[in-house]
Amino acid sequence: MYPVTAAFLSALRRSHVVTLQVDAYRGSTLLKADLPVSGGAVTVDGGSQIRRTLALTVADPSLDPKLDPAATLAPFGSELVVRRGIRYPNGQTEWVPLGRFRIETVQAAVAQNAIEVTGADRAATVKDARFTAITQANTANSVVQEIRRLIQEALPGVPVTDLTGATASTPAVFWERERWDAIEQLGQAIGADVYFDSAGNGVIAPAPTVSTEPAWMIDAGELGVMVDGSRETSRELTYNGVVAAGEGDGDTPPVTATVWDTNPASPTYYLGPFGQKPYFYVSPLLTTVAQCASAARALLGRVTGLVRQLDLSCVPNPALESGDVVRVRFPDGTAETHLLDSFTVPLDPSTAMSLQTRSPEPATE
Repeated sequence: MYPVTAAFLSALRRSHVVTLQVDAYRGSTLLKADLPVSGGAVTVDGGSQIRRTLALTVADPSLDPKLDPAATLAPFGSELVVRRGIRYPNGQTEWVPLGRFRIETVQAAVAQNAIEVTGADRAATVKDARFTAITQANTANSVVQEIRRLIQEALPGVPVTDLTGATASTPAVFWERERWDAIEQLGQAIGADVYFDSAGNGVIAPAPTVSTEPAWMIDAGELGVMVDGSRETSRELTYNGVVAAGEGDGDTPPVTATVWDTNPASPTYYLGPFGQKPYFYVSPLLTTVAQCASAARALLGRVTGLVRQLDLSCVPNPALESGDVVRVRFPDGTAETHLLDSFTVPLDPSTAMSLQTRSPEPATE
């Protein structure tokens, strides 16, 4: 979760004044500050290559770029920096960034006297920078260094922070075309997610699990933030084992490792009534048994986390990030710890925030 003060989290549970700001940039040059925004939303989806996307209504038809590539809202390199905050009674505002978005489309809604803008985070720029020839990985780099190199080739100077501490070396592999697919493969080889955060910077982070301390409580009742919710329990996309393997060369079999859910208290315990249901993952970046085992353990945390799913609406907390752990307490007093998969932050002061979560853990009192 983006770091905010205790006062910010406390204010979310009471009546508070919401502030919004959207500024337009081209590179480091501010084109226009505080665009007139009448609505929209930022959607964050940890399962998507482009984690953060923007839908925005600009209440000024004069900003329609038409055919001018240098216009403020022209989709030729302009970026929108979006913030949502709380203004305190003393007049000070605490801001939370919601993302830095490349403008993708602009549509003039004549009847509504407004402009509809869509945007995507900086992963879209990296994704577009496809390899023009078969490219070999730099084996002199660690996997973290190679991820950073591939990102900064497309976005020179953009910070890429590593939170994994991984030191594994990059194997000798070739990539044909898709740069972001190569980055994802490298991340999976060290059990990491790679994404752009709310400030527009690259992050290499360990795959999330529910074992970390909850970042926020979503609860009902007095001073609670929950508006509504539904619960679903399903085994359709749930697995309790992962088989991770490299690619053989035709003469020798590929290296492989299998990891099971070995917790007897887990509803997906591999020797329990759930049965055995393995998930298979193959990557050319896995060249040792240890690498296969690391990748399998990281994936296991995701594929066993689909036993319990929640769709919630609550008071918007713009500081949340996909992969955060949240504690959810229902009106009947039961509580569950969940991973936050995706959510939508509205760009208006009155709409509730929608969230989708998952958890392998049963409810507790």
